[in-house]
Amino acid sequence: MVPMLYGEKKYAEALGLGKEILADEPENLRVIIDQGYGSYLAAVSLKNESYNTDALNYARKAIQMIESGKAPASWAPFKGKDDTLAYLYDVVGRLTMKDNPAAALTAFLKKAQFETDLKKDPWTYYFIAAAYESGPYTKLSADYKRDHEGKDETPQSKLALENINQVVDRMIDAYARAVALAGNDAKYQTQKKQWMEDLSTWYKFRHNQSDAGMNELIASVLSKPLPPEPTPLTSLPASASTTTSTPTTGSMTSTTAATTAAATTTVKAPATTTTTVGASSAMPAVTTSTTTPAKPKPRNDHATTRRNNRRH
Repeated sequence: MVPMLYGEKKYAEALGLGKEILADEPENLRVIIDQGYGSYLAAVSLKNESYNTDALNYARKAIQMIESGKAPASWAPFKGKDDTLAYLYDVVGRLTMKDNPAAALTAFLKKAQFETDLKKDPWTYYFIAAAYESGPYTKLSADYKRDHEGKDETPQSKLALENINQVVDRMIDAYARAVALAGNDAKYQTQKKQWMEDLSTWYKFRHNQSDAGMNELIASVLSKPLPPEPTPLTSLPASASTTTSTPTTGSMTSTTAATTAAATTTVKAPATTTTTVGASSAMPAVTTSTTTPAKPKPRNDHATTRRNNRRH
Protein backbone atom coordinates (compact mmCIF):
# COMPACT_ATOMS: atom_id res chain seq x y z
CA MET A 1 0.00 0.00 0.00
CA VAL A 2 2.72 2.48 0.97
CA PRO A 3 4.83 2.01 -2.22
CA MET A 4 1.64 2.34 -4.28
CA LEU A 5 0.93 5.71 -2.68
CA TYR A 6 4.49 6.82 -3.46
CA GLY A 7 3.95 5.77 -7.07
CA GLU A 8 0.86 7.97 -7.15
CA LYS A 9 2.91 10.81 -5.55
CA LYS A 10 0.61 10.88 -2.52
CA TYR A 11 3.62 11.52 -0.33
CA ALA A 12 1.97 13.01 2.75
CA GLU A 13 -0.56 10.17 2.90
CA ALA A 14 2.13 7.52 2.36
CA LEU A 15 4.50 8.96 4.95
CA GLY A 16 1.72 9.32 7.48
CA LEU A 17 0.67 5.71 6.99
CA GLY A 18 4.28 4.61 7.28
CA LYS A 19 4.67 6.37 10.64
CA GLU A 20 1.52 4.68 11.91
CA ILE A 21 2.92 1.26 10.97
CA LEU A 22 6.29 2.02 12.59
CA ALA A 23 4.57 3.07 15.81
CA ASP A 24 3.44 -0.56 16.14
CA GLU A 25 6.36 -2.20 14.30
CA PRO A 26 9.45 0.00 14.86
CA GLU A 27 11.81 -2.51 13.22
CA ASN A 28 9.76 -3.00 10.05
CA LEU A 29 12.62 -2.66 7.56
CA ARG A 30 10.36 -2.55 4.50
CA VAL A 31 8.54 0.50 5.86
CA ILE A 32 11.77 2.16 7.04
CA ILE A 33 13.20 1.85 3.52
CA ASP A 34 10.01 3.29 2.04
CA GLN A 35 10.03 6.14 4.56
CA GLY A 36 13.64 7.00 3.77
CA TYR A 37 13.36 7.09 0.01
CA GLY A 38 9.77 8.34 0.09
CA SER A 39 10.67 11.29 2.32
CA TYR A 40 13.46 12.17 -0.09
CA LEU A 41 11.07 12.04 -3.06
CA ALA A 42 8.61 14.21 -1.16
CA ALA A 43 11.31 16.76 -0.36
CA VAL A 44 12.42 17.16 -3.95
CA SER A 45 9.03 16.77 -5.65
CA LEU A 46 7.23 19.16 -3.33
CA LYS A 47 10.31 21.40 -2.87
CA ASN A 48 9.78 21.05 0.85
CA GLU A 49 12.99 20.66 2.85
CA SER A 50 11.04 19.81 6.00
CA TYR A 51 11.11 16.20 4.77
CA ASN A 52 14.93 16.13 4.66
CA THR A 53 15.51 15.19 8.29
CA ASP A 54 13.19 12.20 8.12
CA ALA A 55 14.66 11.13 4.78
CA LEU A 56 18.18 11.19 6.19
CA ASN A 57 17.32 9.48 9.48
CA TYR A 58 15.27 6.71 7.88
CA ALA A 59 17.85 6.14 5.12
CA ARG A 60 20.67 5.82 7.66
CA LYS A 61 18.64 3.46 9.84
CA ALA A 62 17.71 1.31 6.84
CA ILE A 63 21.37 1.10 5.76
CA GLN A 64 22.43 0.09 9.28
CA MET A 65 19.77 -2.62 9.45
CA ILE A 66 20.55 -4.02 6.00
CA GLU A 67 24.30 -4.04 6.60
CA SER A 68 23.76 -5.84 9.91
CA GLY A 69 22.13 -8.70 8.00
CA LYS A 70 18.44 -7.84 8.07
CA ALA A 71 16.29 -8.05 4.92
CA PRO A 72 12.68 -7.17 4.08
CA ALA A 73 10.25 -9.76 2.77
CA SER A 74 10.66 -8.12 -0.64
CA TRP A 75 13.20 -5.63 -2.00
CA ALA A 76 10.68 -4.26 -4.54
CA PRO A 77 10.41 -1.69 -5.98
CA PHE A 78 14.20 -1.91 -5.99
CA LYS A 79 16.00 -4.66 -7.84
CA GLY A 80 17.58 -6.22 -4.78
CA LYS A 81 19.76 -5.58 -1.76
CA ASP A 82 22.58 -3.77 -3.59
CA ASP A 83 20.17 -1.61 -5.55
CA THR A 84 18.39 -0.62 -2.34
CA LEU A 85 21.65 0.26 -0.59
CA ALA A 86 22.91 2.25 -3.57
CA TYR A 87 19.80 4.43 -3.62
CA LEU A 88 19.84 4.86 0.17
CA TYR A 89 23.49 5.93 0.10
CA ASP A 90 22.57 8.32 -2.71
CA VAL A 91 19.93 9.89 -0.46
CA VAL A 92 22.45 10.24 2.38
CA GLY A 93 25.03 11.77 0.06
CA ARG A 94 22.71 14.30 -1.50
CA LEU A 95 21.19 15.40 1.81
CA THR A 96 24.56 15.83 3.55
CA MET A 97 26.36 17.48 0.61
CA LYS A 98 25.60 21.05 1.63
CA ASP A 99 26.53 20.87 5.31
CA ASN A 100 29.02 18.00 5.39
CA PRO A 101 30.57 17.27 1.98
CA ALA A 102 33.18 14.98 3.54
CA ALA A 103 30.40 12.70 4.84
CA ALA A 104 28.61 12.99 1.50
CA LEU A 105 31.79 11.86 -0.24
CA THR A 106 31.90 8.67 1.83
CA ALA A 107 28.28 7.94 0.95
CA PHE A 108 28.80 8.59 -2.77
CA LEU A 109 31.87 6.36 -2.87
CA LYS A 110 29.92 3.55 -1.17
CA LYS A 111 27.08 4.01 -3.66
CA ALA A 112 29.53 3.56 -6.53
CA GLN A 113 30.78 0.20 -5.17
CA PHE A 114 27.52 -1.60 -5.88
CA GLU A 115 26.91 -3.18 -9.30
CA THR A 116 23.77 -1.18 -10.05
CA ASP A 117 22.55 1.29 -12.64
CA LEU A 118 23.85 4.10 -10.45
CA LYS A 119 27.40 2.83 -10.93
CA LYS A 120 26.98 3.55 -14.64
CA ASP A 121 25.39 6.96 -14.10
CA PRO A 122 27.75 9.88 -14.84
CA TRP A 123 26.06 11.95 -12.13
CA THR A 124 27.47 9.54 -9.55
CA TYR A 125 31.01 10.58 -10.43
CA TYR A 126 30.20 14.26 -10.79
CA PHE A 127 28.93 14.18 -7.19
CA ILE A 128 32.11 12.42 -6.07
CA ALA A 129 34.23 15.12 -7.71
CA ALA A 130 32.04 17.88 -6.25
CA ALA A 131 32.23 16.36 -2.77
CA TYR A 132 36.01 16.14 -2.95
CA GLU A 133 36.16 19.76 -4.09
CA SER A 134 33.72 21.17 -1.53
CA GLY A 135 35.06 19.03 1.30
CA PRO A 136 38.67 17.81 1.54
CA TYR A 137 40.09 20.10 -1.15
CA THR A 138 38.55 23.23 0.32
CA LYS A 139 39.86 22.42 3.81
CA LEU A 140 43.36 21.39 2.73
CA SER A 141 43.84 24.34 0.40
CA ALA A 142 42.59 26.77 3.05
CA ASP A 143 45.07 25.26 5.52
CA TYR A 144 47.83 25.61 2.94
CA LYS A 145 46.99 29.24 2.34
CA ARG A 146 46.92 29.97 6.07
CA ASP A 147 50.17 28.20 6.92
CA HIS A 148 52.36 28.42 3.83
CA GLU A 149 51.25 31.05 1.33
CA GLY A 150 53.97 33.61 0.59
CA LYS A 151 56.58 31.76 2.63
CA ASP A 152 59.68 29.81 1.68
CA GLU A 153 59.13 26.19 0.76
CA THR A 154 59.64 23.77 3.64
CA PRO A 155 59.15 20.03 4.15
CA GLN A 156 55.87 20.91 5.88
CA SER A 157 54.63 22.98 2.94
CA LYS A 158 55.62 20.23 0.52
CA LEU A 159 53.78 17.65 2.61
CA ALA A 160 50.68 19.87 2.67
CA LEU A 161 50.91 20.17 -1.10
CA GLU A 162 51.21 16.42 -1.57
CA ASN A 163 48.01 15.92 0.42
CA ILE A 164 46.25 18.50 -1.77
CA ASN A 165 47.52 16.72 -4.88
CA GLN A 166 46.11 13.40 -3.68
CA VAL A 167 42.65 14.95 -3.49
CA VAL A 168 42.94 16.72 -6.83
CA ASP A 169 43.95 13.43 -8.46
CA ARG A 170 40.72 11.86 -7.15
CA MET A 171 38.74 14.80 -8.54
CA ILE A 172 40.38 14.33 -11.94
CA ASP A 173 39.55 10.62 -11.90
CA ALA A 174 35.90 11.29 -11.01
CA TYR A 175 35.42 14.00 -13.64
CA ALA A 176 37.00 11.71 -16.25
CA ARG A 177 34.52 8.96 -15.33
CA ALA A 178 31.59 11.36 -15.59
CA VAL A 179 32.72 12.46 -19.05
CA ALA A 180 33.39 8.90 -20.21
CA LEU A 181 29.99 7.62 -19.03
CA ALA A 182 28.15 10.59 -20.53
CA GLY A 183 29.53 9.58 -23.91
CA ASN A 184 27.27 10.68 -26.75
CA ASP A 185 24.04 10.33 -24.79
CA ALA A 186 21.96 13.39 -25.69
CA LYS A 187 20.51 13.80 -22.19
CA TYR A 188 23.96 14.41 -20.72
CA GLN A 189 25.52 16.70 -23.31
CA THR A 190 24.90 19.99 -21.51
CA GLN A 191 26.40 18.63 -18.31
CA LYS A 192 29.17 16.83 -20.18
CA LYS A 193 30.41 20.12 -21.58
CA GLN A 194 30.71 21.54 -18.06
CA TRP A 195 32.29 18.37 -16.70
CA MET A 196 34.83 18.46 -19.52
CA GLU A 197 35.71 22.05 -18.63
CA ASP A 198 36.10 21.08 -14.97
CA LEU A 199 38.24 18.08 -15.90
CA SER A 200 40.46 20.22 -18.13
CA THR A 201 40.92 22.84 -15.40
CA TRP A 202 42.03 20.34 -12.76
CA TYR A 203 44.03 18.17 -15.17
CA LYS A 204 46.05 21.19 -16.29
CA PHE A 205 46.45 22.19 -12.64
CA ARG A 206 48.32 18.90 -12.15
CA HIS A 207 50.13 18.81 -15.48
CA ASN A 208 51.85 22.18 -15.70
CA GLN A 209 48.98 23.70 -17.73
CA SER A 210 49.10 20.94 -20.36
CA ASP A 211 46.21 18.68 -21.37
CA ALA A 212 48.49 16.09 -22.99
CA GLY A 213 47.19 12.63 -22.11
CA MET A 214 43.77 13.80 -20.94
CA ASN A 215 41.86 12.14 -23.78
CA GLU A 216 43.73 8.91 -23.12
CA LEU A 217 42.70 9.14 -19.47
CA ILE A 218 39.04 9.50 -20.44
CA ALA A 219 39.29 6.51 -22.78
CA SER A 220 40.84 4.22 -20.17
CA VAL A 221 39.48 5.40 -16.82
CA LEU A 222 36.47 3.06 -16.70
CA SER A 223 38.75 0.03 -16.94
CA LYS A 224 40.36 0.97 -13.63
CA PRO A 225 38.95 0.58 -10.10
CA LEU A 226 37.49 3.70 -8.52
CA PRO A 227 40.18 4.99 -6.14
CA PRO A 228 39.27 5.12 -2.45
CA GLU A 229 39.52 8.25 -0.34
CA PRO A 230 43.22 9.07 0.05
CA THR A 231 44.95 8.35 3.33
CA PRO A 232 46.49 11.59 4.63
CA LEU A 233 50.26 11.57 4.24
CA THR A 234 52.32 12.15 7.40
CA SER A 235 55.70 12.10 5.69
CA LEU A 236 56.92 13.09 2.26
CA PRO A 237 57.04 10.33 -0.36
CA ALA A 238 60.43 9.82 -1.98
CA SER A 239 59.26 11.48 -5.19
CA ALA A 240 58.51 14.71 -3.31
CA SER A 241 61.86 15.00 -1.54
CA THR A 242 63.27 17.22 -4.28
CA THR A 243 61.99 20.48 -5.73
CA THR A 244 60.21 18.73 -8.59
CA SER A 245 57.51 16.26 -7.57
CA THR A 246 56.01 13.45 -9.61
CA PRO A 247 52.35 13.16 -8.54
CA THR A 248 50.09 10.25 -9.37
CA THR A 249 48.61 11.77 -12.52
CA GLY A 250 51.50 13.87 -13.74
CA SER A 251 54.25 16.21 -12.71
CA MET A 252 54.74 19.84 -11.94
CA THR A 253 57.22 21.77 -9.84
CA SER A 254 56.36 22.14 -6.19
CA THR A 255 56.69 25.93 -6.44
CA THR A 256 54.21 26.17 -9.32
CA ALA A 257 51.78 23.79 -7.66
CA ALA A 258 52.00 25.56 -4.34
CA THR A 259 51.13 28.95 -5.78
CA THR A 260 48.38 27.43 -7.88
CA ALA A 261 46.91 25.71 -4.83
CA ALA A 262 47.00 28.94 -2.87
CA ALA A 263 45.26 30.78 -5.68
CA THR A 264 42.38 28.32 -5.88
CA THR A 265 41.47 28.19 -2.23
CA THR A 266 38.30 30.27 -2.48
CA VAL A 267 35.62 27.65 -3.09
CA LYS A 268 32.22 29.12 -2.36
CA ALA A 269 29.24 27.26 -1.01
CA PRO A 270 27.78 25.05 -3.74
CA ALA A 271 25.30 26.71 -6.05
CA THR A 272 22.04 25.05 -7.03
CA THR A 273 21.28 23.53 -10.40
CA THR A 274 18.62 21.10 -11.61
CA THR A 275 18.94 17.48 -12.65
CA THR A 276 16.87 14.29 -12.67
CA VAL A 277 17.12 11.48 -10.17
CA GLY A 278 16.14 8.06 -11.47
CA ALA A 279 14.12 5.64 -9.38
CA SER A 280 12.37 2.32 -9.60
CA SER A 281 8.98 1.59 -11.10
CA ALA A 282 7.06 2.54 -7.95
CA MET A 283 9.32 5.51 -7.32
CA PRO A 284 9.57 7.29 -10.68
CA ALA A 285 12.24 9.76 -11.70
CA VAL A 286 11.82 13.21 -10.23
CA THR A 287 13.40 16.58 -10.73
CA THR A 288 15.54 17.70 -7.84
CA SER A 289 18.16 20.27 -6.98
CA THR A 290 21.81 19.21 -6.94
CA THR A 291 25.02 20.95 -6.06
CA THR A 292 27.54 22.52 -8.40
CA PRO A 293 30.76 23.69 -6.76
CA ALA A 294 32.35 26.97 -7.69
CA LYS A 295 35.18 26.80 -10.19
CA PRO A 296 38.81 27.53 -9.38
CA LYS A 297 39.93 31.07 -9.99
CA PRO A 298 40.89 31.95 -13.59
CA ARG A 299 44.39 31.12 -14.69
CA ASN A 300 45.41 34.79 -14.81
CA ASP A 301 44.87 34.94 -11.04
CA HIS A 302 47.46 32.19 -10.70
CA ALA A 303 49.97 34.27 -12.61
CA THR A 304 49.31 37.21 -10.30
CA THR A 305 49.81 35.03 -7.24
CA ARG A 306 53.10 33.71 -8.59
CA ARG A 307 54.36 37.27 -9.14
CA ASN A 308 53.30 38.30 -5.64
CA ASN A 309 54.94 35.26 -4.07
CA ARG A 310 58.24 36.04 -5.77
CA ARG A 311 58.33 39.34 -3.87
CA HIS A 312 58.45 37.59 -0.46
